[in-house]
Amino acid sequence: MLYKKDEANKVNAERNTFQRSHEVKGQQQEGLVWFVPYNNPRPWTKSPVERKALSVAAEPWIPSGKEVLTSSDKKIFSDISNAFKEVNEKPHYTPTLQEAFRAKNRKFVSSSRERQRQIKLRADERQINKVHDEQRAQLFDIQPFSLKSSSKGTARPVISSKRAIPKDEMYDRTNRMYRVLPEVTNKVKSGLLQQERMAYRVKAKLFNKKVQRHVLDQARVTNLVRKSQQVHKRA
Repeated sequence: MLYKKDEANKVNAERNTFQRSHEVKGQQQEGLVWFVPYNNPRPWTKSPVERKALSVAAEPWIPSGKEVLTSSDKKIFSDISNAFKEVNEKPHYTPTLQEAFRAKNRKFVSSSRERQRQIKLRADERQINKVHDEQRAQLFDIQPFSLKSSSKGTARPVISSKRAIPKDEMYDRTNRMYRVLPEVTNKVKSGLLQQERMAYRVKAKLFNKKVQRHVLDQARVTNLVRKSQQVHKRA
């Protein structure tokens, strides 16, 4: 009995010394690998219901927090979080009618702006020419040419730099220019095509009714002829 107790004490002493040596080594130098602890060994031994419950209730692995982030990594994470916040906080924007029209009809908008720019340039050119003519007349003492007679009866030459355009003529000119615009001509063409289609549909309906009447009349005539033939045969 004493021999067995001595052997047991010897084994316990060796185990304790082995554990102490490993503890000292762990304190002196850190491990070169890391692992994720798994708290549920052998899940296949459980029933399917218990497995499902364990998979749903299983908590994700949380790091220990010893990871060291550099300043660049922190900046990247902050930029990403701020971007997500801006996207989530930004409300849904519905465009107005003018913005939708500009987005859908960019060609029409660009042509209209180009036409406005040309009109403005022509107006500026007319104004510059008017000022130039006035300065020239003042410099060379040029009087406007006219065939109107003076009070004494002698003809006096009068040269008008700009002729006054009446409102009717201006209206007719703008109306002619408006009718020549491509969008106006396209609209007129589409209206004519729609009218032609409607006329074709009305003609098709009338033709169908005419054909139906003709077929019904022929059917009545054939029925009357058959009845008369049957009556003659019986007689």
